[in-house]
Amino acid sequence: MSFLFPTALAMAVAVAIPLLLHLRRTPTERRIAFPAIRYLRQAERSRSRALRLRDILLMALRTGAIALVALAAAGPLVGRGGAGEHPPTDVAIVLDNSASTGRILDNRVGFELLREMALSSVALAGTADRFWVYPTVGPPLALGAPPAEAAASLRRAGPTDGFGNVSLVLERALRSLPEGDRKREAHLLSDLQATGLAGLASPDSPTTEGSTPPASTLDASAPGERIPLVIPILTDLPDRNAAVTAARSSEGSGVPTGVSVFVEVEAARFPGEESEDAASSGVRPTPDPLPGEGARLRVDLDGTTVDVVTGLWGEKATVSLPPLDAGDHYVRIELEPAGLRADDARHLTLNARDMPSVVLIGPEGSFLSAALESLREAGRTERGTQIVQILEFGPQVATAARPAGDASAVIYIPPEDPVELPRFNETLARASIPWNLVPDIARGELGIVATREASRGSASLSSARVLRRYVLERTGSAVDDSVLIRTTTGDAWLALGRTSGGRAARSRYLVMGSPLAPPATTIPTTALMVPFVERLLQWATAAEAADGDVLAGETYLVPSGTDSVRLPDGSVRRVDSGAPILLSRAGLYRLYRGGTGVPADSSLLAANVPEEEHDPGPLEPARLSEMLPEMEVVAAEPGAEGWNRQIFRSRRGRDATALIVGAVALLLLIETLVVTPGGRDRMTG
Repeated sequence: MSFLFPTALAMAVAVAIPLLLHLRRTPTERRIAFPAIRYLRQAERSRSRALRLRDILLMALRTGAIALVALAAAGPLVGRGGAGEHPPTDVAIVLDNSASTGRILDNRVGFELLREMALSSVALAGTADRFWVYPTVGPPLALGAPPAEAAASLRRAGPTDGFGNVSLVLERALRSLPEGDRKREAHLLSDLQATGLAGLASPDSPTTEGSTPPASTLDASAPGERIPLVIPILTDLPDRNAAVTAARSSEGSGVPTGVSVFVEVEAARFPGEESEDAASSGVRPTPDPLPGEGARLRVDLDGTTVDVVTGLWGEKATVSLPPLDAGDHYVRIELEPAGLRADDARHLTLNARDMPSVVLIGPEGSFLSAALESLREAGRTERGTQIVQILEFGPQVATAARPAGDASAVIYIPPEDPVELPRFNETLARASIPWNLVPDIARGELGIVATREASRGSASLSSARVLRRYVLERTGSAVDDSVLIRTTTGDAWLALGRTSGGRAARSRYLVMGSPLAPPATTIPTTALMVPFVERLLQWATAAEAADGDVLAGETYLVPSGTDSVRLPDGSVRRVDSGAPILLSRAGLYRLYRGGTGVPADSSLLAANVPEEEHDPGPLEPARLSEMLPEMEVVAAEPGAEGWNRQIFRSRRGRDATALIVGAVALLLLIETLVVTPGGRDRMTG
């Protein structure tokens, strides 16, 4: 037994009052001569034993009542008590709302079951308890909140299609719990997806001599304290899944109009393994979501099905889209329903645009001019409103050559003769381009490799060779500066960016590290020349491309001028220009400028499920205990009843005050009956 207010037991000294009253009672008898006194003495002797018993009973009743009042005032606690009978506790609740919790269990979404258990924790809390509520995707919902506020924040929480880094969020939640004399506890409401817990260090990870052994970063306990970590066991969640894991246009997000566009897609299966517990219990494992060798994919373009393809699991398949009109387009590649529904589709945005008009300033009869003429005859240029200027330096290029004021982009190609290189660098400096070219003293052939930004559609460049080059050296910084192609030695060979300052800030530039001439590279004399020049023009006008795809669950800064966003579910949300928004769901986001009634002022944004969420395989609870030796990991059966049995580990017992007060009332009732005349007669009769 323990007490809430042990100092109240001092009231028990009051039991001495009835004792003193009984001991100090003075006899009231007087001697009176009476002939029949012998009869009274005989009656007194017959009743003396009953009177003594009555007095002892009254004293016991009164002292017992006082002692019980003191005991009740001390707040006695008996046994371990229920979950609601615990000392003031600070609780960190980590609610997993990642894509994997969207699986169905007993005709309910897994996230709803997890949130229900979190609400059970709050429902059993006392007014002195405080909660820190962290979803695995999104900002914290409550920090040090009382139960009512924490419950309201949990009801506002919703599932997402993002990746839940449970390891990181759990660390943040534990470190937010204040230190002190109050009890601390953590409730991890998660499906325990292994990829979300990959950040926890394993105690048997290898270490080197002199290094600190890896340990979990979740140790927020005081010395000698092990914070309880209560987790649910959702054994019936399906652990098999199939997903569209990739979709990429050969042209990137910006594609030319009037030509077919090829999209590479890939689908994969993630079969779960039957756990030892399921095998021993005779539970039948979940069957493959899509049996067979082929992944059947439906391709929709702007809401219309344009193709259905079947490919091998884990292998790339190519989808051909019809020629696109100028503007934004939305491509959706969908798999037959399997496992987690959010990643059954992959979303892609394309911005089709007319190829620009080209102004070439350079030597006559060059390989570059011949390639541009071929593109012009094929109708691949001179169709758009943008103007791209190409400065190909050579003896015939005027010293004062500089970009035209109406050019949206300029491509700088260095001269073959190194003597003219200072004039080329002077032109770059006048245009505020932070690159400089110096002669390369190295000899021998070099390959070129497209970086990640330019890898789509550039695989053919792997056969090209650089015979002579200049070294591209950075001289400053610029807006959106990047390197598109490097040599196999890692040096920049093609740089892209935006000029800074004044009106020129809207102009893009490309700077090459070699002239497009046979002595410098093998490109002009091969079939790569025309596609490569077309690719240069596409890179030069890529500023008009759609924003491209992002990952669900990430925070996205809307472009300047955006005032509203249409979400994948069709609802419209007002936003501030340049403000961050959480892309909670996978699908198409339409960004509007000037109101939703003006489709021409919209751009498309595609959000997809992160790859970490494709595999729903769980981590065994025993393994979690090994990875968190500094915490008391407690597994609870699914559902509110099993959860309530395990939470609030530091319980103080059941309050017995009501029972003791009832006992006091009973003693006082008996004492009243004893002292009344009727009761006295019954006691002495």
